[in-house]
Amino acid sequence: MRMRIDKLVVLCAALLLLAQTPASGENGQDRFRRGDTPEGLMDLAYEAPADQSSIMSRTGEDGGMTEYGAFYYSGDEVLSDYIDAAIYANPAIWESEHRWRAALQRIPQVSSLPDPMVTITPFISSPETRVGPQDLALGLSQKFPWFGKLDAKGEIALRDALAAAERYQTQIREVVTAVKRAYYSLAYLDEALRITAEDRELLGHFEEMAEARYATGKGIQQAVIKIQAEITRDDDRIYLLRQQRESVAANLNTLMDRLPHDPVSSLAELPTPGVDLDLEELYKTGRANRHELKAAEYMIEKGDQAVRLARKEYYPDFNIGLNYIFVDEREDRAGRLTRPEDNGQDVFGIMLGFNIPLWEGKKMSRVRGATELKYANERNYKKMENLMEFSVRDGVLRAGTTFDQMGLYERVLIPQAEQSLNSTESAYATGKLNALDLIDSQRFLLNVRLAHAKLKTDYMKALADIERAVGAAFPSKDM
Repeated sequence: MRMRIDKLVVLCAALLLLAQTPASGENGQDRFRRGDTPEGLMDLAYEAPADQSSIMSRTGEDGGMTEYGAFYYSGDEVLSDYIDAAIYANPAIWESEHRWRAALQRIPQVSSLPDPMVTITPFISSPETRVGPQDLALGLSQKFPWFGKLDAKGEIALRDALAAAERYQTQIREVVTAVKRAYYSLAYLDEALRITAEDRELLGHFEEMAEARYATGKGIQQAVIKIQAEITRDDDRIYLLRQQRESVAANLNTLMDRLPHDPVSSLAELPTPGVDLDLEELYKTGRANRHELKAAEYMIEKGDQAVRLARKEYYPDFNIGLNYIFVDEREDRAGRLTRPEDNGQDVFGIMLGFNIPLWEGKKMSRVRGATELKYANERNYKKMENLMEFSVRDGVLRAGTTFDQMGLYERVLIPQAEQSLNSTESAYATGKLNALDLIDSQRFLLNVRLAHAKLKTDYMKALADIERAVGAAFPSKDM
């Protein structure tokens, strides 16, 4: 009996060793950790703990939050801090990362052989043979897909993981753009509050002038009332701007995974860098860097591998197994009198099986379906490319137009409005013009200054949209 068990252990070990040998001739996981991964990220992903990022370290050596300046253009230290905080903590980014890491774990699952199968057959009524009755049959089998099937499945899973990595970085880009747009809106509202407060102070000065003229009999009470009405309008505008600021600040806090009511300090005036808006260069940058395009490329490659796998369904899969049957010695009268040769010798057999890929229509449909999905992925790439080019073009048009408008306001409109107000104020002081003329000049200057502040915000938002469209920091650090 001891010899029987030893033989069985040896046979089982041999089959298990065979089952652990990859069908493609190389280790399944290592096969997909070579140089065909973006920026070597796959190697890191297999080794990094699940709560850490593999695309970028979330904490530095000192334990503090990592800076992600290579991911975006800022030119503003406060904005950089907000963006870094959002990348570090935004739940949507973490969700996307975990989905990517989950996709990575699919690779060894689909590129490995299926589990071996063990069968145990105890005989209720033992079959009698020349060398004795059979008591128990053990079977151990392993399925081997046709050559290249596991490799194709692994390549498909790899492309899914690579596309998930690009979608992860796409999510980071989305959050960066959202933070920028919220920040620029907040900067406009703070600037509008400052401009409106200055205008209210100016109207207070005008009110004093009107009251002085009325007290000396050189003016009328209606002028004082009209100026006071303008002050009330400024107060109402300030209330509205503060409410809008609270809403935008709550959005900014949410992007950084903070409480919506956390305080956000007042922002300084926006810097507005001049940039070279070269459409062809931006298109080129977008084709090379936009993550949606890279993900679409991986989906096309996945389609190629899916067609390859579907075509291999025309070939059979094999099943190799070992059978071991325990045989007892003959105890019947004839067996005791004349013991046969090999009396009680256990039986050992090798099994080879394969499926018959008979139903061609099913396999043809699988190939056609995989081919159609490949075509769909190719069209999706073109759609993403068109979207990128449109987004770039739209951003360039908005940035160019608003930059020119800012120059017009700074060189012409604001100086003219200030000059007009000063002239009107002097004329009102001497009684040559009335309060309505003064209010018109004041209102024109206020509207021009607010419009100029809005243009600066729109310009910076356009640059942020161009950066999002091309998938790279824009403008570059040296601009």
